Amino acid sequence: MKKVLAGIAVASVAGGIALDAEAATGTVEADSLRVRTGPSTSHGVIDLVNSGQSLQITGETDDWYQVDYNGQTAYVSKDFVVKTTPQYTVNVSSLRVRTGPSTNHSIIGSLSKGQEIEVLGEALDWYKISYNGQTGYVSKDFITANGQASEPQVSTQGNGIYIVNVDGLRIRKGPGTYHAVIGGTVKGQKLEVVGAENGWYKIKRDGAFGYVSAQYVTKAKTTPTITTETYYVNVNALNVRSGAGTNYSVLGVLKQGQKVAASGEQNGWLQINYNGGVAFITKEFVTKQEPSVSAPPTANSLITYAQSLTGVPYRWGGTTPAGFDCSGFIYHVYQKFNFSIGRTSTTGYWGSLTKTTNPQPGDLIYFQNTYKSGPSHMGIYLGNGSFIHASDNGVAVANVSTSYWKQHFLGYTKPY
Repeated sequence: MKKVLAGIAVASVAGGIALDAEAATGTVEADSLRVRTGPSTSHGVIDLVNSGQSLQITGETDDWYQVDYNGQTAYVSKDFVVKTTPQYTVNVSSLRVRTGPSTNHSIIGSLSKGQEIEVLGEALDWYKISYNGQTGYVSKDFITANGQASEPQVSTQGNGIYIVNVDGLRIRKGPGTYHAVIGGTVKGQKLEVVGAENGWYKIKRDGAFGYVSAQYVTKAKTTPTITTETYYVNVNALNVRSGAGTNYSVLGVLKQGQKVAASGEQNGWLQINYNGGVAFITKEFVTKQEPSVSAPPTANSLITYAQSLTGVPYRWGGTTPAGFDCSGFIYHVYQKFNFSIGRTSTTGYWGSLTKTTNPQPGDLIYFQNTYKSGPSHMGIYLGNGSFIHASDNGVAVANVSTSYWKQHFLGYTKPY
């Protein structure tokens, strides 16, 4: 059979036509699926949808479907949604194609029974199609959608209060355009939805029941109920990051004993709300039991301990008093004082910790282009230009004002 090329729309208004791009339909296959503001788990959660719920798919981004959810653009994971695309077929022996959406418009041709079409849009009870290179209209009453004579697949989102989103909306006696019109409503009006059938909502109004097309109403927004768990920070300083990993930027720091509410978890990282946005902290340094918080160590105590290691020999990759390399020395000292600082290289610390132009004793000092290009050496700043580091000759104190260190100086960071 000849296929008439076109796409679908999802809005119409009384006395006029509003046409949008076609959207496929997706059915949720998870007990509970989070609807997010963007195409990743680091984006905020808008709402939760349940198994069997229908969603209007408007696009795709990697492993995510873009959907129209309550009138706004949102995203859901493809892993938990089955996508279907509506197919439309003529179900009468001969269907007239007209120049406009009414029987008052002239006839420009006809379609045969069984012929498939793709719909460009809708105008009340008519489908807009492409016919022999021009725009045409056919009555919805004589089109079968996905094997049954019904309205196009649209998103249905359960019972509740919905708001009319077109200028004028007909209320019918049954779920289809072939049912009699028993009333009407206007844009912005609230409707009580008590059921759904074939792309139509059953509504209760003034003690009576009627049906409206699900395409032209939007569910009233509600605040999603998201389960959270309470944790307490059990290290002196815990980095808050923009994503679930140490490769993401640091947004801030949480102090020991601070209470946080986690709304999700991925790969050992907890999702939290930080300054009104989505952020992440590692689960390794929090506890569900409120800790007994002692006073954090002073910079003096940290420096005193670092200086006590003077003379410890240099050892490549070393992180114990048996021997240190420059970054291993940093890792050992700050871990001892409960800083959330991982074992990485000088380049890793320089790229992940918070930079400062006003260094204080206990901050970190960096040098570049020593034995290799880029950040290549580091130590603990003691104040007045002095620093302690694991040099080739072992742990020792040096001063940035000397010609060699001055020539290779890079900058400072905080230890978080």
